[in-house]
This record gives sequence, C-alpha cells and structure tokens, in this order.
Amino acid sequence: MKFLLFFIFSLSIIEASSQCVGPRYQTEIFDEVSVTNDIIYGSNTNIYNLNEDLKLDVYEPAGDTVTGRALIIFAHGGSFVFGDKADPEMVLIGSDFAKMGYVTASINYRLGLTQNLLFDLPDSIDAFAAIIRGVHDMKAAIRWFKKDAIEGDNQFNIDPNQIFLAGFSAGGFIVLHQAYLDEESEWPEFDSTVLGVSGGVDGESGNPGYDTDFIGGLSVAGAIGDTSLIQPGDEPMMLTHGTDDNVVPYGSEVLSFTLGALTINIALVHGSSSVHARLDHVSVPNCFTSYEGEGHVPESDLGAYYDTTYVKSRNFFYSLLCTSDINCEYEDLVTGIADLTIENDLLVYPNPFQDEIQIRGIENIEYSSIELFNLSGQKLKEWRNTTSSKIDLSELNKGMYLLRINQRDQGNITLKLTKQ
Repeated sequence: MKFLLFFIFSLSIIEASSQCVGPRYQTEIFDEVSVTNDIIYGSNTNIYNLNEDLKLDVYEPAGDTVTGRALIIFAHGGSFVFGDKADPEMVLIGSDFAKMGYVTASINYRLGLTQNLLFDLPDSIDAFAAIIRGVHDMKAAIRWFKKDAIEGDNQFNIDPNQIFLAGFSAGGFIVLHQAYLDEESEWPEFDSTVLGVSGGVDGESGNPGYDTDFIGGLSVAGAIGDTSLIQPGDEPMMLTHGTDDNVVPYGSEVLSFTLGALTINIALVHGSSSVHARLDHVSVPNCFTSYEGEGHVPESDLGAYYDTTYVKSRNFFYSLLCTSDINCEYEDLVTGIADLTIENDLLVYPNPFQDEIQIRGIENIEYSSIELFNLSGQKLKEWRNTTSSKIDLSELNKGMYLLRINQRDQGNITLKLTKQ
C-alpha cells in the first residue's frame, strides 16, 4: 500500500492520539531501558545454503505502562559482510529513543556477498542480492511485530500502524530499498544459483500474511540502486550523509569494494544527495542533512554528529506521528512548542528539588493552568489562576515528574523535574 493514502486516512487518528499530548516522543522522559535480547523473528537461506535464524533485540522504556506505542526498527551497517544488532551505535540510538517512550528494535539480517571473498570477487549481482536479502529480512521483522500485535499477546505494546525504519550504511540501503523497491514489477529475476533471494516483494524470511507498511524512515549514509523507483506518494525519508564519504557515494557514483590492496568496482548507486533530489522532484516529504567535509557515517563517533542526527530524526519522526508539517530542524521540541524567545525561556530550579520549585520566566507568559504528571501520564495536581512562581511539591515521592504549563493560544511547555 502506498504511503499517501494511508497517511491521508489515518492522520486524524494519529493527531488525536493521547501520546501526542505532553512530552512523549519529544524528550527523554524515562531514565532506564529494559532490553530483551535474541528474539527469533524469522529464518531463511544464507549464502552458504544453510538455514539461518534471524534475531532481534528490543529496547523499551522501563516501567512504562502505556499501550499502543510507536516502534522503530533499526538495521546496522557493515558493508553487508560484518556488523551486528548490538553494535555501539545501535545500542545507543535504540536506548535513546526508548527513553522517549518508543519501543525500538535492532535486527540482525543475513550477511555475505560471496561464499569466499578471497577467491570469488563480488560483482553487481552479488551486491544487489545482499540488499535483497536484507530487505526480505527487514520485511519479516515488520511482519513479526504486526503478527504479535494483531494475533499474539502484543508483548511489547506497540501500535502496528505506527512503525518507523532506520538504518546506518548498509542498513540505510535496506531502508531505502524497503521503502521504494515496493512493486512486484520492479523486482529483479535471479537465477537459481543466487541463494536466499526468492519470494519476490514479500520474500521468504517469515511471518507471511501481514503487510510491511511503515510511516517513514531514516537512512544514514545509505544509497539506492535506481532513483526512478521513488514515486509520488512513497514514504517520507530523513537522510544524512558526509560529503567526503569514500565508502558509500554522497551523490551518484560507482560503488567500490576494497579487498586489501585491490579495489573492485561494483555498480552505480545513488547516495543521499541524489535520493534527496529525487524525493523533492516527485514531492515526497523528506529531510536531508549534509555533513560538510566528513567521511562515512560521522555519527559513529557517538559525539556531536550523532547528537545532530538523533535530535533531527526525533523531530522528523514526531512530526510524522503527531503533526501535519514535516520538521527537519535541530531544535528542542519540548521548549520549542510555543516558539519561545530567549527572553521568555523558562527555567525550573532547583532541579533536582526536595520540597519546592521556582519557575523563572513564568511572569513573561500568559498561561491558563499548570499541571503535574507522573511518567505514566497520570495527572497528579493542577494549579489555576496562580500568580506565584513558587510551587510546593513536598508531598511527592522521590522520582521523576513532568510539569506542563498550558499557554493561552500558544500550545504548552513541558518541563522535566526530579525529586530527590
């Protein structure tokens, strides 16, 4: 099913979701994450003609009682020959999004370009087959969650209609091809010697009978084999790429594979810059961040570039869930909801607190009420027509809380509090 029809008919339902009121999906409202490792979500034939179990790890906010949560499925990088669902960047980004209230999953998918890289040099067929195997495995992961949500116990309390995909490098290839190689007529024919690629669009990696629709994606340093696959109405995409990437082309160039001192030209591919241009050309909503002068996946340093991609993708995903306008900006959504000026910014102190808090800047805004919530979304207290900037919270137990200031005609501001 194309994304456009799904988006039009479900937008009103998504916007009305109670999870779009308050700070969930906008900021880290949970301190701890619960992890479930090595769930088998499918199986398929690998390049060694062996049946391989496919596994994923799930991250969810510890102590969260909310149901119908949005899900993000991540695919790691590694040139389709190495990498793992537990790579550091996968653990970090999976945990960070879980702290915002998402359920996240990091998948392993079948690796390998040839059975023996020392003697059998990969070519364009090998590379494309590796992508197809990854796409089939990603589809099986989506179906696994939908099957569990619809006919199982929904053990992770997800909404099967609120799923995002994200991938780094090779994982970015998977996300882009999952999104845009979506018609049976577009799928290539492989001869019988190419292992693990049968099954057409759906593949044979498990959980048949469920769709693989998703809301939008994140591709970090990914590429696609043919930009003409991108058509009006396809899924929105966020893209990031270093302009000096010498692994995956920033634009449209021949992808090369290095084996020792040998460089092997594989195939022409189209990196994030070209994908962005095509998305714009066919009016598919997208966000694109170029990291000037940077190489392959600068986010892997888990520093400033990671933070930029994390914040922008958070805003992008939230805008797809809860608003009608795509947000590509680097900004704090929680304090940015009201478009505050620097003079009107608010500060709660002391934070952490013991008995009382004071809100600096409250006198500069017009507000109708102040509300206090716990992390499960339960409203504990409400103040109306108060003129004091001091609030007595001595009766609260130790823990984390959310203070929401409801402005007149300007939305709300949510502040995170911790009581010692």
